[in-house]
Amino acid sequence: MINRYFYKKIIQSMPIPCVDIIVGDKLDNVLLLKRTNEPVKGYWWFPGGRVLFNEKREDAVARIAKQECNINALPQVEMGTYDLILPSSQKPSVSHAITTLYYLQVDNLNSIEIMVDMQSEGFKIKHREEWLKLALHEFVRNGLNELKKIKQSH
Repeated sequence: MINRYFYKKIIQSMPIPCVDIIVGDKLDNVLLLKRTNEPVKGYWWFPGGRVLFNEKREDAVARIAKQECNINALPQVEMGTYDLILPSSQKPSVSHAITTLYYLQVDNLNSIEIMVDMQSEGFKIKHREEWLKLALHEFVRNGLNELKKIKQSH
């Protein structure tokens, strides 16, 4: 755990390396979490978080999938790396992450006992096309659209 004061200094001076995870199944259902903290508080978002010092991104995916959703990470597909510069109601008023988006496919999301941690107020599982009918942050929308391309190519 990073000291709060030190972490505040870090986020005021440099981007934070993160991973975000699209958890989906063979039926094209996708799990999204409703965020409880900044940035993007109140938005539907992918499970994700910081990459810790001396931790590979793939290992961060496994850790976060287990901690945030009670899902054991299966083989992962790296979808790309993105800059996320998000407004925040906290100081600093902008959050900057460099995040790598991954896809984890499970057999059937509805058969898994999902348990979210305190980063989220809840979760929903919907077909990818149903999610796209909702107002979503551009990053989440783009990730769901990119997922369709990846699934078509495999």
